[in-house]
Amino acid sequence: MTALYELSSEYSFLRRDLIDEETGEVNESILDQLSTISESIEKKGINLVRVMKDMQAEQEAVEKERKRLQDRERIITKQIERLKEYLLSNMERCEIQKISCPQFVISVRKNPESVEILDESQIDSKYHRIKVEINKSDIKNDLKIGAMIPGARLVRTSSLSIK
Repeated sequence: MTALYELSSEYSFLRRDLIDEETGEVNESILDQLSTISESIEKKGINLVRVMKDMQAEQEAVEKERKRLQDRERIITKQIERLKEYLLSNMERCEIQKISCPQFVISVRKNPESVEILDESQIDSKYHRIKVEINKSDIKNDLKIGAMIPGARLVRTSSLSIK
């Protein structure tokens, strides 16, 4: 089978010789060859579009599957978080700090202090980075040195560590 670019080159080459420069007559044999090449180019064009349509259908199927897998990933991630929270709350309630087995160690660890905003409207504007966003790191630093900031407090949470 001849490639499309080869047919196109041959068509261009033959087209130059279609009309005799001296007599101005059309060369019938070249016209027949051009017609045959033109039909082959059309068939190749149709087949290329069919291939592209198949590829587009495959692309859409891949996109649909990607979205399905992303949704599944979100669900699994949420389930993992719920199970970790469940285990952590029960370990804390029973005051168990560490559970060991041959495959892994589960322990309750204290996270660094973080700022919990109780009421944004009470936060002084000096802590705002942008009118809507509050600068929690400045609040945290001030709270650590003993400043009283209405609407904010230091809290220490726990998280589960699985190694």
